[in-house]
Amino acid sequence: MWEYDKAAFAQRLKILRKNSGMTQQVLAQALGVERSTYAYYETGKTSPDPAMLCRLAAAFRLSVDRLLGNELPTVTQLHDNSLVLEDEELLRLSNLTPEEQVLILQYRQLKTEHQKDIRKQIHETLHET
Repeated sequence: MWEYDKAAFAQRLKILRKNSGMTQQVLAQALGVERSTYAYYETGKTSPDPAMLCRLAAAFRLSVDRLLGNELPTVTQLHDNSLVLEDEELLRLSNLTPEEQVLILQYRQLKTEHQKDIRKQIHETLHET
């Protein structure tokens, strides 16, 4: 069996579910389990079996590896400014805190022009003299 951080996985599930706008009950029904079973996944009391991991990944449109937090980003350049990321930076991206994950998920829900404004503000803030 593969290894993964069960506490981080439980937190990731909760964040993914909340950001998708689903309740535990709705997601549990979609997965074909009791709400309490799904709630145990989010609290880390139990872990889903491999078949359930596949269903969870499909529900959130992620690979199982990404759902478990084991997959490193494969893109090594950020297209906005052609910044090349080093291996250490890629590892940091794969270990985002729950708060950082929420920010990214919220960012992805924004319209393109709002995303551009945020990137511009970050760039300006980082390069203030």
